[in-house]
Amino acid sequence: MKKKILMTAASAALASTLLLSGCSGVSQTFSGAYWNENSKNTEIVSVYEKTTYSVNIVSTAPFSSTEISNPDLSLCIDEGYYTMELSAEAGDSYYTLKTEWKMQGKYVYGDGQEFPITGDVVETETTFKGYADGLAPLKTVKRVKNVVPLTASPKGAESFSSVGYTVTVEYGEKATSVVVPDAGSEDFLRGREEPVEYKKYNKKNYVDNDMMLFYFRAFEFGDTFSYSFSTIDAVGQSLSSVVCSNLSDSSGNSISVAPIKVKSYQETSGGTTKKSYDKIFNTYGVKFATQGEYGQTFLYAYYATNPKGEEGNDKDNANRHRPVAIYQPALFRTGYVAFTLAETTTDRPAE
Repeated sequence: MKKKILMTAASAALASTLLLSGCSGVSQTFSGAYWNENSKNTEIVSVYEKTTYSVNIVSTAPFSSTEISNPDLSLCIDEGYYTMELSAEAGDSYYTLKTEWKMQGKYVYGDGQEFPITGDVVETETTFKGYADGLAPLKTVKRVKNVVPLTASPKGAESFSSVGYTVTVEYGEKATSVVVPDAGSEDFLRGREEPVEYKKYNKKNYVDNDMMLFYFRAFEFGDTFSYSFSTIDAVGQSLSSVVCSNLSDSSGNSISVAPIKVKSYQETSGGTTKKSYDKIFNTYGVKFATQGEYGQTFLYAYYATNPKGEEGNDKDNANRHRPVAIYQPALFRTGYVAFTLAETTTDRPAE
Protein backbone atom coordinates (compact mmCIF):
# COMPACT_ATOMS: atom_id res chain seq x y z
CA MET A 1 0.00 0.00 0.00
CA LYS A 2 2.78 2.45 0.83
CA LYS A 3 4.32 2.02 -2.61
CA LYS A 4 1.00 2.73 -4.30
CA ILE A 5 0.43 5.82 -2.16
CA LEU A 6 3.93 7.06 -2.87
CA MET A 7 3.48 6.66 -6.60
CA THR A 8 0.37 8.83 -6.34
CA ALA A 9 2.20 11.42 -4.26
CA ALA A 10 5.25 11.45 -6.51
CA SER A 11 3.06 11.92 -9.59
CA ALA A 12 1.27 14.88 -8.03
CA ALA A 13 4.27 16.58 -6.38
CA LEU A 14 5.53 19.87 -7.77
CA ALA A 15 4.42 21.76 -10.86
CA SER A 16 3.36 20.05 -14.07
CA THR A 17 3.32 16.51 -12.64
CA LEU A 18 -0.22 15.26 -13.06
CA LEU A 19 -2.62 12.41 -12.49
CA LEU A 20 -4.95 12.44 -15.47
CA SER A 21 -8.15 10.84 -16.79
CA GLY A 22 -11.32 11.60 -18.77
CA CYS A 23 -12.36 14.09 -21.50
CA SER A 24 -14.79 16.93 -22.33
CA GLY A 25 -14.91 20.52 -23.56
CA VAL A 26 -15.35 22.60 -26.71
CA SER A 27 -12.33 22.87 -28.97
CA GLN A 28 -11.00 26.32 -29.90
CA THR A 29 -8.10 27.35 -32.08
CA PHE A 30 -4.91 29.37 -31.73
CA SER A 31 -5.03 33.14 -32.12
CA GLY A 32 -1.35 34.14 -32.12
CA ALA A 33 2.22 33.45 -31.01
CA TYR A 34 2.20 35.87 -28.09
CA TRP A 35 5.90 35.56 -27.36
CA ASN A 36 6.86 37.09 -30.75
CA GLU A 37 7.08 40.80 -31.43
CA ASN A 38 4.41 40.16 -34.08
CA SER A 39 1.99 37.64 -32.60
CA LYS A 40 0.71 36.70 -36.09
CA ASN A 41 4.17 35.69 -37.32
CA THR A 42 4.05 31.94 -37.86
CA GLU A 43 7.80 31.53 -38.33
CA ILE A 44 10.23 30.60 -35.59
CA VAL A 45 11.93 33.86 -34.71
CA SER A 46 14.89 34.79 -32.58
CA VAL A 47 13.53 35.19 -29.06
CA TYR A 48 14.63 35.04 -25.46
CA GLU A 49 12.42 35.43 -22.43
CA LYS A 50 12.89 34.35 -18.83
CA THR A 51 10.22 34.80 -16.19
CA THR A 52 10.89 34.23 -12.49
CA TYR A 53 8.18 33.53 -9.92
CA SER A 54 8.12 33.71 -6.16
CA VAL A 55 6.64 30.64 -4.48
CA ASN A 56 4.45 30.48 -1.38
CA ILE A 57 1.81 28.32 0.30
CA VAL A 58 -1.66 29.84 0.75
CA SER A 59 -4.83 28.37 2.21
CA THR A 60 -7.20 30.41 0.02
CA ALA A 61 -6.99 31.62 -3.58
CA PRO A 62 -8.75 34.42 -5.55
CA PHE A 63 -11.11 32.02 -7.31
CA SER A 64 -12.50 30.49 -4.10
CA SER A 65 -13.39 31.65 -0.61
CA THR A 66 -13.06 28.11 0.73
CA GLU A 67 -9.99 27.49 2.83
CA ILE A 68 -7.93 24.39 2.16
CA SER A 69 -5.91 23.09 5.09
CA ASN A 70 -4.97 19.87 6.82
CA PRO A 71 -4.85 19.90 10.65
CA ASP A 72 -2.50 16.90 10.64
CA LEU A 73 -0.01 18.10 8.02
CA SER A 74 1.25 21.42 6.69
CA LEU A 75 3.85 22.41 4.11
CA CYS A 76 6.13 25.36 4.86
CA ILE A 77 8.32 26.88 2.13
CA ASP A 78 11.36 28.75 3.44
CA GLU A 79 12.94 29.42 0.05
CA GLY A 80 11.66 28.73 -3.41
CA TYR A 81 11.45 29.99 -6.96
CA TYR A 82 10.09 28.90 -10.32
CA THR A 83 11.46 29.98 -13.70
CA MET A 84 10.35 29.57 -17.31
CA GLU A 85 12.91 30.25 -20.05
CA LEU A 86 11.98 30.40 -23.74
CA SER A 87 14.63 30.66 -26.45
CA ALA A 88 15.29 30.31 -30.17
CA GLU A 89 17.91 31.70 -32.51
CA ALA A 90 17.32 33.00 -36.01
CA GLY A 91 17.21 30.04 -38.39
CA ASP A 92 16.35 27.47 -35.71
CA SER A 93 13.78 24.80 -36.54
CA TYR A 94 12.31 24.67 -33.03
CA TYR A 95 11.86 26.55 -29.77
CA THR A 96 13.33 25.43 -26.45
CA LEU A 97 11.39 25.85 -23.20
CA LYS A 98 13.15 25.23 -19.89
CA THR A 99 11.56 25.35 -16.45
CA GLU A 100 13.04 24.99 -12.99
CA TRP A 101 11.43 24.80 -9.57
CA LYS A 102 13.60 24.66 -6.46
CA MET A 103 12.31 24.59 -2.92
CA GLN A 104 13.55 24.29 0.64
CA GLY A 105 11.34 24.08 3.69
CA LYS A 106 9.64 21.45 5.80
CA TYR A 107 6.55 19.42 6.47
CA VAL A 108 5.08 19.96 9.95
CA TYR A 109 2.94 17.20 11.46
CA GLY A 110 1.76 15.67 14.71
CA ASP A 111 2.55 17.78 17.77
CA GLY A 112 4.96 20.05 15.91
CA GLN A 113 7.33 17.48 14.51
CA GLU A 114 9.17 18.48 11.33
CA PHE A 115 10.50 16.66 8.30
CA PRO A 116 13.00 18.77 6.29
CA ILE A 117 12.86 19.52 2.57
CA THR A 118 16.41 20.32 1.53
CA GLY A 119 16.60 20.83 -2.18
CA ASP A 120 13.48 19.60 -3.92
CA VAL A 121 13.80 20.30 -7.62
CA VAL A 122 11.91 19.80 -10.86
CA GLU A 123 13.70 20.70 -14.10
CA THR A 124 12.22 20.32 -17.58
CA GLU A 125 13.47 20.95 -21.09
CA THR A 126 11.05 20.74 -24.01
CA THR A 127 11.74 21.38 -27.67
CA PHE A 128 8.75 22.14 -29.89
CA LYS A 129 7.86 23.39 -33.35
CA GLY A 130 6.47 26.82 -34.14
CA TYR A 131 3.03 28.34 -34.28
CA ALA A 132 2.50 27.20 -37.87
CA ASP A 133 2.93 23.58 -36.74
CA GLY A 134 0.61 23.85 -33.74
CA LEU A 135 3.47 23.99 -31.22
CA ALA A 136 3.97 20.26 -31.80
CA PRO A 137 6.46 18.88 -29.26
CA LEU A 138 9.64 17.10 -30.30
CA LYS A 139 11.14 15.95 -27.01
CA THR A 140 10.79 16.53 -23.26
CA VAL A 141 13.23 15.61 -20.51
CA LYS A 142 12.18 16.09 -16.88
CA ARG A 143 14.32 15.54 -13.78
CA VAL A 144 12.54 15.30 -10.44
CA LYS A 145 13.67 15.06 -6.81
CA ASN A 146 10.89 15.37 -4.23
CA VAL A 147 10.28 14.74 -0.56
CA VAL A 148 6.75 13.37 -0.40
CA PRO A 149 4.47 12.40 2.49
CA LEU A 150 3.01 8.92 2.20
CA THR A 151 -0.14 9.74 4.16
CA ALA A 152 -2.32 12.72 5.06
CA SER A 153 -1.66 12.04 8.76
CA PRO A 154 2.05 11.25 9.25
CA LYS A 155 3.10 9.53 12.47
CA GLY A 156 6.85 9.82 12.11
CA ALA A 157 9.81 10.15 9.75
CA GLU A 158 8.89 6.80 8.18
CA SER A 159 5.80 8.53 6.73
CA PHE A 160 8.00 10.50 4.32
CA SER A 161 10.28 9.50 1.49
CA SER A 162 12.55 11.10 -1.09
CA VAL A 163 11.78 10.12 -4.66
CA GLY A 164 13.89 10.96 -7.70
CA TYR A 165 13.60 10.07 -11.36
CA THR A 166 14.15 11.25 -14.94
CA VAL A 167 11.39 11.16 -17.56
CA THR A 168 12.06 11.31 -21.29
CA VAL A 169 9.25 11.63 -23.84
CA GLU A 170 10.09 11.60 -27.55
CA TYR A 171 7.65 12.37 -30.37
CA GLY A 172 7.17 11.33 -33.97
CA GLU A 173 4.49 9.26 -35.67
CA LYS A 174 4.17 7.71 -32.24
CA ALA A 175 5.40 8.92 -28.86
CA THR A 176 7.49 6.97 -26.37
CA SER A 177 8.17 7.56 -22.69
CA VAL A 178 10.85 6.18 -20.39
CA VAL A 179 11.13 6.70 -16.63
CA VAL A 180 14.53 6.06 -15.01
CA PRO A 181 14.48 6.09 -11.19
CA ASP A 182 17.33 7.46 -9.13
CA ALA A 183 19.20 5.13 -6.81
CA GLY A 184 16.92 4.35 -3.88
CA SER A 185 13.73 5.04 -5.82
CA GLU A 186 13.68 1.82 -7.84
CA ASP A 187 10.99 0.10 -5.77
CA PHE A 188 8.53 2.94 -6.28
CA LEU A 189 9.05 3.20 -10.05
CA ARG A 190 9.79 -0.41 -10.94
CA GLY A 191 8.82 -1.51 -14.44
CA ARG A 192 8.92 1.93 -16.04
CA GLU A 193 12.45 1.82 -17.43
CA GLU A 194 11.36 0.19 -20.69
CA PRO A 195 9.94 2.46 -23.44
CA VAL A 196 6.15 2.73 -23.56
CA GLU A 197 4.52 3.58 -26.92
CA TYR A 198 1.53 5.89 -27.40
CA LYS A 199 0.52 5.28 -31.00
CA LYS A 200 -2.56 7.52 -31.07
CA TYR A 201 -1.33 10.36 -28.86
CA ASN A 202 -2.03 13.01 -31.53
CA LYS A 203 -5.31 11.65 -32.87
CA LYS A 204 -7.02 14.73 -31.37
CA ASN A 205 -5.67 17.95 -29.86
CA TYR A 206 -2.46 17.15 -28.02
CA VAL A 207 -0.39 19.19 -25.53
CA ASP A 208 2.89 18.09 -24.01
CA ASN A 209 2.47 17.75 -20.26
CA ASP A 210 5.47 19.91 -19.40
CA MET A 211 4.73 22.81 -21.75
CA MET A 212 1.03 22.90 -20.83
CA LEU A 213 1.23 26.21 -18.95
CA PHE A 214 3.11 27.87 -21.82
CA TYR A 215 0.91 26.41 -24.56
CA PHE A 216 -2.10 28.53 -23.65
CA ARG A 217 -0.24 31.75 -24.38
CA ALA A 218 -1.27 31.07 -27.99
CA PHE A 219 -4.98 31.68 -27.27
CA GLU A 220 -7.32 34.59 -26.81
CA PHE A 221 -9.76 34.14 -23.96
CA GLY A 222 -13.48 34.78 -23.54
CA ASP A 223 -16.42 33.90 -21.33
CA THR A 224 -17.02 30.59 -23.09
CA PHE A 225 -13.37 29.58 -23.41
CA SER A 226 -12.84 25.81 -23.31
CA TYR A 227 -10.22 23.59 -24.90
CA SER A 228 -9.93 19.81 -24.63
CA PHE A 229 -6.71 17.94 -25.26
CA SER A 230 -4.84 14.76 -24.48
CA THR A 231 -1.50 14.55 -22.74
CA ILE A 232 0.91 11.84 -21.65
CA ASP A 233 1.26 11.01 -17.96
CA ALA A 234 4.61 9.24 -18.29
CA VAL A 235 4.85 8.16 -14.64
CA GLY A 236 1.38 6.63 -14.85
CA GLN A 237 2.19 5.33 -18.36
CA SER A 238 -1.14 6.54 -19.75
CA LEU A 239 -2.56 8.83 -22.41
CA SER A 240 -5.20 10.96 -20.76
CA SER A 241 -7.50 13.90 -21.50
CA VAL A 242 -7.79 17.33 -19.91
CA VAL A 243 -9.98 20.38 -20.39
CA CYS A 244 -8.81 23.97 -19.89
CA SER A 245 -11.72 26.37 -19.34
CA ASN A 246 -12.63 29.74 -17.90
CA LEU A 247 -13.15 30.20 -14.18
CA SER A 248 -16.77 30.44 -13.12
CA ASP A 249 -18.77 30.70 -9.90
CA SER A 250 -21.28 28.17 -8.56
CA SER A 251 -23.96 29.65 -10.84
CA GLY A 252 -21.80 29.26 -13.94
CA ASN A 253 -21.02 32.98 -14.27
CA SER A 254 -17.51 33.80 -15.47
CA ILE A 255 -15.13 35.16 -12.83
CA SER A 256 -12.09 34.89 -15.08
CA VAL A 257 -11.36 38.57 -15.70
CA ALA A 258 -9.34 39.94 -12.79
CA PRO A 259 -6.74 42.65 -12.15
CA ILE A 260 -3.70 41.29 -10.30
CA LYS A 261 -1.21 43.54 -8.57
CA VAL A 262 2.38 42.33 -8.62
CA LYS A 263 4.47 44.01 -5.94
CA SER A 264 8.09 44.93 -6.57
CA TYR A 265 7.96 43.71 -10.17
CA GLN A 266 11.11 44.03 -12.31
CA GLU A 267 11.69 43.96 -16.07
CA THR A 268 14.98 43.88 -17.98
CA SER A 269 15.14 44.76 -21.66
CA GLY A 270 17.90 46.25 -23.79
CA GLY A 271 20.34 45.91 -20.95
CA THR A 272 18.31 48.17 -18.69
CA THR A 273 16.65 46.91 -15.51
CA LYS A 274 13.64 48.83 -14.33
CA LYS A 275 13.61 49.45 -10.61
CA SER A 276 11.18 47.40 -8.61
CA TYR A 277 7.69 48.82 -8.83
CA ASP A 278 4.14 47.69 -8.27
CA LYS A 279 2.37 46.77 -11.50
CA ILE A 280 -1.25 45.88 -12.09
CA PHE A 281 -1.97 43.38 -14.86
CA ASN A 282 -5.36 42.72 -16.35
CA THR A 283 -5.61 38.94 -16.46
CA TYR A 284 -7.84 36.10 -17.57
CA GLY A 285 -8.03 33.08 -15.27
CA VAL A 286 -8.44 29.49 -16.42
CA LYS A 287 -8.53 26.12 -14.74
CA PHE A 288 -7.11 22.79 -15.88
CA ALA A 289 -9.17 19.76 -14.91
CA THR A 290 -9.28 16.05 -15.53
CA GLN A 291 -12.65 14.55 -16.42
CA GLY A 292 -14.58 11.42 -15.65
CA GLU A 293 -15.43 9.64 -12.42
CA TYR A 294 -12.23 10.72 -10.67
CA GLY A 295 -11.81 14.08 -12.41
CA GLN A 296 -10.30 16.96 -10.48
CA THR A 297 -8.96 20.46 -11.03
CA PHE A 298 -5.18 20.35 -10.74
CA LEU A 299 -4.04 23.82 -11.85
CA TYR A 300 -5.27 27.42 -12.03
CA ALA A 301 -3.50 30.10 -14.07
CA TYR A 302 -4.06 33.82 -14.69
CA TYR A 303 -2.68 35.03 -18.02
CA ALA A 304 -1.85 38.69 -18.72
CA THR A 305 -4.04 40.36 -21.30
CA ASN A 306 -3.05 44.02 -21.03
CA PRO A 307 -1.37 45.88 -18.19
CA LYS A 308 -4.01 48.00 -16.47
CA GLY A 309 -4.28 51.41 -18.10
CA GLU A 310 -3.03 50.06 -21.43
CA GLU A 311 -6.30 48.77 -22.83
CA GLY A 312 -5.66 49.87 -26.40
CA ASN A 313 -4.16 47.87 -29.24
CA ASP A 314 -1.09 46.83 -27.27
CA LYS A 315 0.83 47.31 -30.53
CA ASP A 316 4.19 46.20 -29.20
CA ASN A 317 2.66 43.05 -27.70
CA ALA A 318 4.34 44.06 -24.45
CA ASN A 319 2.54 41.71 -22.09
CA ARG A 320 2.84 38.63 -24.34
CA HIS A 321 0.21 36.67 -22.39
CA ARG A 322 2.66 35.72 -19.66
CA PRO A 323 1.22 33.78 -16.72
CA VAL A 324 1.03 36.26 -13.84
CA ALA A 325 -0.27 34.03 -11.04
CA ILE A 326 -0.46 30.24 -10.83
CA TYR A 327 -2.08 28.07 -8.19
CA GLN A 328 -1.64 24.32 -7.76
CA PRO A 329 -3.42 22.33 -5.04
CA ALA A 330 -0.75 20.86 -2.76
CA LEU A 331 -0.67 17.25 -1.63
CA PHE A 332 -3.15 16.03 0.98
CA ARG A 333 -5.02 19.36 1.12
CA THR A 334 -2.13 21.28 2.65
CA GLY A 335 -3.14 24.42 0.71
CA TYR A 336 -2.24 25.84 -2.68
CA VAL A 337 1.28 26.29 -3.98
CA ALA A 338 1.11 29.86 -5.29
CA PHE A 339 3.48 31.16 -7.97
CA THR A 340 3.54 34.94 -8.53
CA LEU A 341 5.41 36.68 -11.35
CA ALA A 342 8.35 38.59 -9.88
CA GLU A 343 10.71 39.34 -12.76
CA THR A 344 10.91 39.22 -16.55
CA THR A 345 13.96 39.58 -18.75
CA THR A 346 14.17 39.50 -22.53
CA ASP A 347 17.97 39.90 -22.64
CA ARG A 348 19.94 36.77 -23.36
CA PRO A 349 22.53 35.89 -20.69
CA ALA A 350 26.13 36.61 -21.61
CA GLU A 351 27.99 33.56 -22.87
